[in-house]
Amino acid sequence: MLGFLLAAALVVPVPRVSGPVAVTPDSHPFAGAAHTQAPIDLAALDYVEEEYFISGTGSVYDWATDGTLTTRASGLPYTTRILVRRPRSAARFSGTVLVDVANQGAAFDTFAVWGQLSEHILGNGHAYVALTVFARNIGALRVFNPARYGSLSLPPPAQRCGPARPARETWNRPAEFFPDAEEGVRWDIISQAGALLKNAGDPWVAPTATSRVMGGLRVERVFASMQSGGDLPTYTAAIHRHMALESGRPVFDGFLIKDSGAPNRLHACAPALAAGDPRRIIRNAGAPVIHIVAQPEVSPATRRPDSDAPGDQFRRYELPGASHFDEWHFKYFPAIADLEAMGVPPLTQHWIYPHECEPDVPVNDFPQPYFFAGAFANLERWVKDGTPAPRSEPIDTTTDAFGNVRGGVQHPWVDVPAATFHPVRTGPDSTPWTCADLGYWTALSWPRLEAAYGSHAAYVKRFLEATDTLARERWVTAADAEKIKAAFLAKNTAH
Repeated sequence: MLGFLLAAALVVPVPRVSGPVAVTPDSHPFAGAAHTQAPIDLAALDYVEEEYFISGTGSVYDWATDGTLTTRASGLPYTTRILVRRPRSAARFSGTVLVDVANQGAAFDTFAVWGQLSEHILGNGHAYVALTVFARNIGALRVFNPARYGSLSLPPPAQRCGPARPARETWNRPAEFFPDAEEGVRWDIISQAGALLKNAGDPWVAPTATSRVMGGLRVERVFASMQSGGDLPTYTAAIHRHMALESGRPVFDGFLIKDSGAPNRLHACAPALAAGDPRRIIRNAGAPVIHIVAQPEVSPATRRPDSDAPGDQFRRYELPGASHFDEWHFKYFPAIADLEAMGVPPLTQHWIYPHECEPDVPVNDFPQPYFFAGAFANLERWVKDGTPAPRSEPIDTTTDAFGNVRGGVQHPWVDVPAATFHPVRTGPDSTPWTCADLGYWTALSWPRLEAAYGSHAAYVKRFLEATDTLARERWVTAADAEKIKAAFLAKNTAH
């Protein structure tokens, strides 16, 4: 199929919008804040949650080794959904919107970044928009509620390049809900969703559906986030710099990426990017990028130097003691009743883990949300006033006397440890996840702690001082540093 080279930035169209979709006793948004395993009463926080359907047409692109894009197919129709959580009033709104692209690893929408950032977002007046872009997740929505989500779809494949999707999908749900689809349009869906939200603050664009989605709030900044196998890195490396709003502004102001792999191919018919391909490193996204990588996910193959160069602002934060999946990920999984309605087993942190994995210990509760909040605050500041985000060293392969790795983002849990972090577990891996996705901690004995610190009081003093350093060096916010110290002191009263 012949295509054409993009000679200049493409103007991203604003998709059509319908909604808000009515909420009734028999119909509510999947993964809505009130329908997760840790429900949130948004109204009590002066927030509104509304679901909208967005429709448009997208293209499929080829990505050359020199970074150029060629349009392979165009005019491919889609309809998907966004779930908007925003302050009710303009006085409460910060001007910042975070778009969280749903992960497809569970074969239904999951939003790991919401798990890490919900408290920060709601506490700072930011808006949050969940976005569905994968065919299997759209199929799951249609299984969950055919009446509500029956109109959602991605186009058929623009080109056949292999066997059709097998009849049996992840959870053995009816095959008719999961037809072959062209997921190469997802990059344009991400861009168009960003344009819809960004235009809510763009004076070049007449207020239409955009204002309705954001309730008339004036959007100043739009960021994109995701945990995935490499999808958001692919978008940032291959797509974003080639797209622009009608005003010429970039679609997104920055990217916060969680635990994703390297950039990869743009559509199913393209060859996978080989190891060592220069495109497998995020470069020149056209907006600042912060990539947070949990210890078990660290791979030298995706590392690159930090940069402050215009158009290539980049930070990589490798976080020792953090797991790919943790308590914060499962906390906001959809309610068990909704999973059942979607034909999925009752997935919780207590079902998948720890009982299928060795050792049989609770899910890792290392407080990643503090570091995500610090990173997002730094990303927002980088965009607002040009203050670069702090830098850190990569994780070292060597360990200290307590068995914890050196390097990475240094913090009290590894600098002033009371436990040793083990980055993987073993087990049968009978679900879409693997036991290696979760690390765990083992407490150090008091004789070892006493030998290291001399006394419990000395240990407490050092931990509190290290927490102050976290805030001073901007790894966590000042408010969160106080929360860390309060929680620590509550568990460490004098012996």
